[in-house]
Amino acid sequence: MNAQGTSSVVAADEAVRSPIGTAPVMSGPYRAAAPLPARPRLRSMSYRTVQGAIDGTAMVTAVSTFGGSLACASAMATTLICLHAGADVYRPRRVWSTRQRLAPLATGPLILLVCVNLPFLGDAAAEPARWLGMALIYCVLAGLARCALHTSVRVHRRRRSRPRRALVVGHGAAMTAVVDRLLEHRDIGLNVLGQVPAGQGDEPGVGRLPVLGEHVDLARVLDACNIEVAVLVSDGLDREALDTAARQCVEARRETIVVLSSQDLALLGPGTARMAGMPCRHLFPGLERSSARLVKRAFDVAVAATFLIVMAPLMGLCAAALRLQDGPGVLFRQTRIGHHGREFTLLKFRTLKPTNSQESDTRWTVEGDVRIGSVGQLLRRTSLDELPQLWNVLRGDMSLVGPRPERPYFVQLFCTSYPAYAQRHRVPVGMTGWAQVNGLRGNTSIEMRAQFDNDYIDTWSFGRDLLIIMLTVRAMLLRDGR
Repeated sequence: MNAQGTSSVVAADEAVRSPIGTAPVMSGPYRAAAPLPARPRLRSMSYRTVQGAIDGTAMVTAVSTFGGSLACASAMATTLICLHAGADVYRPRRVWSTRQRLAPLATGPLILLVCVNLPFLGDAAAEPARWLGMALIYCVLAGLARCALHTSVRVHRRRRSRPRRALVVGHGAAMTAVVDRLLEHRDIGLNVLGQVPAGQGDEPGVGRLPVLGEHVDLARVLDACNIEVAVLVSDGLDREALDTAARQCVEARRETIVVLSSQDLALLGPGTARMAGMPCRHLFPGLERSSARLVKRAFDVAVAATFLIVMAPLMGLCAAALRLQDGPGVLFRQTRIGHHGREFTLLKFRTLKPTNSQESDTRWTVEGDVRIGSVGQLLRRTSLDELPQLWNVLRGDMSLVGPRPERPYFVQLFCTSYPAYAQRHRVPVGMTGWAQVNGLRGNTSIEMRAQFDNDYIDTWSFGRDLLIIMLTVRAMLLRDGR
């Protein structure tokens, strides 16, 4: 390596290691410096364990105080911890919204409300006064313990000698203001090492921060600089640049915080988190987490198996009616595209006999087709023709909730026309989805479907799945046609 190359490596390494305010500004991508050495850090598992212990102790105490058995209290505490773990309640957060702080306190009383009407707690426990007493004890104990935990975390971050390594992606004055706020509030626990400019129209740089690279190559910058937290400043960024940067950070499994601007009115509200007084949104990998996938899969298996047993008589009636009206062959099998683009065979009740396989593979909709009999029309209108897909869910081909699967011919067509469509296959496909419960089914906009499905994936939560299932049941009961 020549002298000029050696000096560039040293300059790049010093730019990242120097404290904020003294680091020189780098020009061009950060290419030469080696990653910073790994350092000891407070593992998130300890934080999760403490929160789980808080929930479990509060629930056992509340139930035992009012005469519940220890076995019952332990079962309810285990259920509560599993629900919170699946909903990602225990993930360490740098920023909190009021809703995120209070929502976990509502889960315990809901579990109590369900269980007190079961024979687990005894007849006396079903009295409203006892339920209110248990709910009050749980909320007080869990609330006080969580407040103490959050306070201790803030104190730890303020006093920690080596806070998390962070970079800021943004542009101009907005990014300067964000950096100033982060430096003033050490309890956030961030050491901003540099910037990645993205945007147009203003001066790109913040003079006292080194430029670590370009936003189009953000994933490599995160690895090269050993960045742990990415702060994206939406003010001054176009939506495409912000979306690209956010996806790179989340896929790289970095903690990602988007600081919202005053123009993001649709994203501001009571649930908006705050970081040093700035409205922001915390992005997480969602279904990319193994714990979330495990909880979702366990829920799918339990519900699918239960419904296959409970709905067996109704499915038998549907099959018999179709057999009497249209003859043998009551099940319809069709190739669909599932998780990661894999093909699988989807099952439905046959409501129409296609003239050949090409028709079923390439015809977009059969709405209004005169070949659909009265039984088929009823099954389609009530969505009962979808019930055999519970077997697909049990097999693992599908999930209860997710983007609806499509045929290979149309997947190839839509991926060419709508680049966001292929991103739907990041998660397992589902019997119902966020797009479907919002009316985007049948002959509706494919681009809007992709937007709704990707929004579901990016903001997944176990609660959202339950909401979609309830909305689907409502649509079936009201005979909301496709």
